[in-house]
Amino acid sequence: MRQRLEAVPGLTEATTGEAPTLSGQPEQMLPFARDVLLEAVRDESQRPLTFVYALPHLGPSEAGATVAALANLAVASLGQEASQSLLVLPQEANVWGMRDAGVSPDLLPGYHAAAEADAREALERAWGTPVAGGAGLTFEEMLSEAGGKLRALVLLDDNPLFTAADKTWVKERRSKLDFLLVVDSLLTDTAQMAHVVLPDVGPFGKEGTVTSADRRILRLHAANSPQGEAQPGWRILGELAARLAQRFNLGEVRLTYSRPADIMDEMADLIPLYRAARYAEMENGAQSTLGGDGLGPKTAALQAVPLSAPQGEGFVLTATRPLYTSYDGAVIHSPEADRLHREEFVEVCPQDAEKLGLSKGDEVVLKNARGELAIRVKVTEAVQAGTLFVPLYYDGGAVTRLFARDEAVTRVELAPRP
Repeated sequence: MRQRLEAVPGLTEATTGEAPTLSGQPEQMLPFARDVLLEAVRDESQRPLTFVYALPHLGPSEAGATVAALANLAVASLGQEASQSLLVLPQEANVWGMRDAGVSPDLLPGYHAAAEADAREALERAWGTPVAGGAGLTFEEMLSEAGGKLRALVLLDDNPLFTAADKTWVKERRSKLDFLLVVDSLLTDTAQMAHVVLPDVGPFGKEGTVTSADRRILRLHAANSPQGEAQPGWRILGELAARLAQRFNLGEVRLTYSRPADIMDEMADLIPLYRAARYAEMENGAQSTLGGDGLGPKTAALQAVPLSAPQGEGFVLTATRPLYTSYDGAVIHSPEADRLHREEFVEVCPQDAEKLGLSKGDEVVLKNARGELAIRVKVTEAVQAGTLFVPLYYDGGAVTRLFARDEAVTRVELAPRP
């Protein structure tokens, strides 16, 4: 592949040691990508062939359309084999494990519907308390109900003021809550708006498992001990549940686990696809596979792709996760978040930079009806004419204030900073 890349027109390799990247217009890049894919399809030695897509934080509708387009590409390439050849990577670690465990507004653990009586009864026997039979609320529905149906909110290791679009709306809805509890290892922007913050252990102090996109459960061991008053999030939630049960006379709620192994054993008992995920089977770095869990696609069929072009005037702005910026540093707005200083810029193509009289390092302002962002310029062929790119992690996710909810891209004006 390296030899093939070097022969492609528009390929650049930075003298700083960066990996080779394709640049130029789509009419140059797409034929190359097509030829590589066709060769991989025809050459049996390159099997298994897998399509991998990392979901962006912005624009869930467009992300769904992209997944559908990749599914169609897999079907066109592999036929019925395509059902096992598309892997979708979520925005954060262990999202698939959370879904398996029922962290979804309409599902119980094991992908049972919230209204499924037998599944609720099994949980009630294990937990010693009634389980609601109706579907819960999505993130946007919860914020929309703030101050009405929803009066209090608990956030565990989440920071919507970093990744959620339309920060002004998120802040306004949060102000309607009577009480906000944040459990996190970092004092994020969201945590600073909370009434109470409880310290979770950091990511390197956590013990548990991660479920990968290809349906494997990987065992994690803590690399350091909790610092100060920090406690694992599972313990905080268990103690909170016990105290609320006592306050509202719900009886003995059996959620007081002594260690992560107790939780995994309970999951193995209650969720059939995790039946082999007990800690005893996963010691010494072994991986437990969820093969045959029945959750994958059963057939390979073409999907509709409801894509639409962004409307309006101005530059098309995109944003996604970067490579060199520390999340921990970005969420607390640390000036050392990007120590390599590679992602502190808005990327502008040479043609647009020349038209606007911009050079590398010039300060500009991106602006639309939702807000504005001051940032320096980086001139690069990595973006097309009329398009801008800002790393999502820049200045604690500052770029998301320019996006409306469900927007994958947005329109902005670009002008030199006064």
